[in-house]
Amino acid sequence: MLIGALGCNLAWGIIDAVFYLMGSFGALGQGILRLRALREASNPADAHQIIAHALPPVVVSVLSSSELESMRQKLSN
Repeated sequence: MLIGALGCNLAWGIIDAVFYLMGSFGALGQGILRLRALREASNPADAHQIIAHALPPVVVSVLSSSELESMRQKLSN
């Protein structure tokens, strides 16, 4: 019984680790796609929109357009 319980815990630990890695790789992929879209944006307004969607709403509410432009320039390099 003890060996069965340990085996079950080990199996669930492996499954949880796989799900964690899948989520981490998914988040990393989304970040890479956002950065690519930012660098390929045709005008600064589109780039500002991409940056605003990537940040929490409370942070976006206190940023000025000059700060968004500064972020765009730094991320575009």
